[in-house]
Amino acid sequence: MSDRMRVVLVADDDAGALMLAEAALAGAGFVVVTANDGQAAVEVYRETRPDCVVLDVMMPGLTGFQACAAIREMEGGGQVPVLMLTSRDDMASISEAFAAGASDFAIKGMNPRLLSERVRFMLRTADLQDEVIASQQRLTNAQRMARIGHWEIDFNGKTVDVSPVTAEVLQCRPQDLRHRDDLLCRVRPADRAQVLDALRDAEKYGGSFGLDLKLDAADADERFLHLEGALTDRGASARALGITLTLQDTTQLRRAEEHAHWLAYFDPITQLPNVRYLMDRMQQYIRLAVSDRLLSVLVVRLADVDSLKATRGVAFGEEFKKQVAARLSAAIVPQGGDAQPNALFLPPVVAAIGSGEFAVLLPGCESPSAIAGIADGLLDAVGKPLSLLGQELRPRASIGMALWPQDGGDAEALLSSARAAVVQLEADAAGGCTFYSPALQAKAVRRVALEQDLRGALTRGELELVFQPRVSIATGETQGAEALVRWRHPVHGLLSPVEFIPLAEESNLIAEMGLWVLRQGCKDLALWRAATGKRQRNRGARRSRAPCLTVEVGESRDALKPAGTAGGGGQAGGGAGGDEGGAGTPADELPAGLGRWRVEVARDLGGRRGDH
Repeated sequence: MSDRMRVVLVADDDAGALMLAEAALAGAGFVVVTANDGQAAVEVYRETRPDCVVLDVMMPGLTGFQACAAIREMEGGGQVPVLMLTSRDDMASISEAFAAGASDFAIKGMNPRLLSERVRFMLRTADLQDEVIASQQRLTNAQRMARIGHWEIDFNGKTVDVSPVTAEVLQCRPQDLRHRDDLLCRVRPADRAQVLDALRDAEKYGGSFGLDLKLDAADADERFLHLEGALTDRGASARALGITLTLQDTTQLRRAEEHAHWLAYFDPITQLPNVRYLMDRMQQYIRLAVSDRLLSVLVVRLADVDSLKATRGVAFGEEFKKQVAARLSAAIVPQGGDAQPNALFLPPVVAAIGSGEFAVLLPGCESPSAIAGIADGLLDAVGKPLSLLGQELRPRASIGMALWPQDGGDAEALLSSARAAVVQLEADAAGGCTFYSPALQAKAVRRVALEQDLRGALTRGELELVFQPRVSIATGETQGAEALVRWRHPVHGLLSPVEFIPLAEESNLIAEMGLWVLRQGCKDLALWRAATGKRQRNRGARRSRAPCLTVEVGESRDALKPAGTAGGGGQAGGGAGGDEGGAGTPADELPAGLGRWRVEVARDLGGRRGDH
């Protein structure tokens, strides 16, 4: 029992009996409130909400039976223990007391100490009942949150016990679940036989079972159910009398799993399959491939997605990617009978595998020329003008193609070969489409290795400048020099800027390389002046603009000006930068009178910038 003081209501029209009962209960530690008739007892109960009620049967106004029934009708009155005191011990009075809702009865005039113990016992029993009810409520709440209910049936299929949550899961009333057939009729017809078989096996052989079922919903909203069953446990010495089932509504779980699967295998921007889906499907197609049909993968790489995201925002770039993806999907049409090896239709797959990269898996093609024709069609479809948020764009793409098995024996190798082909197209600025070849792969591997080596070339001192004098045709005098950067690679020897300047631009090393050229050029100029003892007047401008740096260096207090500064007029004395492979002259072989020169790291290797 609780440690708090318990309140007991005693109602009796006999003043003497009321006083004795009050004294006995108060002496036992209870707080006692009293009433001298049935109507007063109901009013006192409404005001005080006591823990226990003791009612005399025969009272004026309302009898004890009527007062008990009235209390039971009140909110919270259904569980309060009620003891009826009667001077009669006939069965009719006892039956009437229990019919009115009494918890127990006693003979009026009993020993007062026995009365207090009877009340104490009733309160203890009520506490246990409250705990059971609370426990059942917690269980029901937990089952409701987990969408799990239980259902106990006997071996004849009749319901022994069913929880309210089971009815909620099956969207019916508990009284509608009287037999196992009431479960079967709510399961889709295709699943009913396995439910019956599982129930019969559990009854015959024991053990347990678990089934994933689909409910036979009248609406279009699919609902799923997980059913488990086992023999009802009656203890070690008792024989099982039925089967206990648990039913869980797994609809939300199924939807969460389907959504997780979608996120794992599809691109959320374009809604296309992603690279994981593509690799799985490629492996499947490779297993099903036949000798008289080609299996190919095309990698389509857009040239504009990243730049659009950087200049016009991520949302703009993603919308651009979505529209190009829609064009690719619309351009790929299943090849009909030609794409059905062994009468098994294998549809083509369009997948989004990178920021601006797509892959097209083509099974069942007849020849490389047919594949090339499909690639040309894709380029035409992608390259059409595209209107996006009021702006007209013309997407640019390159396509690398690889064939199984000659270009790769598994999915990863095949995709890598197609990527190598498209990377080389981009490096050559050629566009269009091309098939993979081992030479392309070797070139791509060399390119990647050079890019990695270039990152440490400056710190390792592998870059050097050579100079090409500028001579006046009219006078024959040397008027300046063009400084040309070279990379003396420890393995490949002296490399032309044609090979490494594009790598520097792609890897964001071009500005750092330009600054190195400026510093090294200034050092060489200082050495020339120290050797000749001559100082020249600076007549030119000084310009710096990153990442294409153009700076004219001469005698001035300003060594360099900030990037983007435009100077005044003046004729440039010489140019320096990435050339197309001219030999140039080392610094110590230049004419001693050279007075000024200009440095430029050129982006356009097809020609010179500015006023060389």
